Parts: sequence; structure tokens; C-alpha cells
Amino acid sequence: MNLFRPFKMIAFVFFAGIILMIPLSGVSFAQVENPAAQDTTAIAANPTVWDLAIDGGIFMIPIACCSIIVIAFALERMIGLRTNKVLPPQLLAGLQKINAQDKGLDARKAYQLCQESNSAMANVIRTAILKIGRSYAEVEKAVEDSVAREAAKLANNIRPINVCASISPLLGLLGTVYDG
Repeated sequence: MNLFRPFKMIAFVFFAGIILMIPLSGVSFAQVENPAAQDTTAIAANPTVWDLAIDGGIFMIPIACCSIIVIAFALERMIGLRTNKVLPPQLLAGLQKINAQDKGLDARKAYQLCQESNSAMANVIRTAILKIGRSYAEVEKAVEDSVAREAAKLANNIRPINVCASISPLLGLLGTVYDG
């Protein structure tokens, strides 16, 4: 287990919160011709996101927290599921080079290449190479199990996004009905 993973998540949540708070800060870039002539009716006619959040009531706090969590985990998944990390080009090029030889695929070289790469594809290919010489059904089952394990690893940290996506609309409806 990576010891720096919790710190990365805290950093993601912090920066996502900062990014989310910029539009909520009430900073208005619209220019007023005469600032002294601006009255309270003009402010009510053009409310900022912050004004709307305050008017939304107490249920806007958990909705904002859910938004920050979704942004943080979406950024983490975007970084964690880069194509180069799941399907490294060095591994593909090395396997093509090994396969292009006249004597066919050398399983030992392919296994060594997969050992050097720490990716989902390398783990699945390594499992298939370890089952060379066994029955087709056994190889198929081993690869299927390996793919399921790797898919579960890749789907890590999706649950918080699903929970927030389910809870936020319900909080919005509850805030609409709540008369406080």
C-alpha cells in the first residue's frame, strides 16, 4: 500500500475545494457604469452564486461537500486511469518486438518484460504466460480471474462518486421541501 495515497487525496480535496470556491466567492467581473448609483434592487436582480448558495439554506452545505468530493475523486480517477498507466506503450512495443522474431513469441522474454512493467495489461499477460502448456479452459479461467482482479483495482475510488451522485439530488429535493 502506498503511504502517500491519503496525502494525495487530501491535496485533491483541498485544491478541488479552492477551485469550487472561486465561482462561489461572489466576485463579479461585470462593470458598473456608476458604482454610486448601484442600489439593492440591482443586486437582487443579478445574484451571484454565493447569494444563491446562501438563499438555498442549510442543505447547500452537504451539497457543496458532495461537489468537492466528486471533483476530487474524479480528478484522482482521471490521473489514475491514464492510458499510459493502464496500457503502457513500452510494454506494447516490447511485446511486438518479441513477437516479430522468426521463432515466434519467446515466453521467457515476454514474462520478463511484463515483470518490468507495473500495469494492468502486464499482470494479465503475465498470468496467461504462467499458464502456457495447460488446457485452454484453465488458461481462459486464469485470464478471466486476472482481468476481474485488475478491473476491480481500476474501479477503485468510484464508490464515493456514486454515493455523492445519489445523495445530492435527494438533498436538493429535501432542501426544496424544507421550510426553515
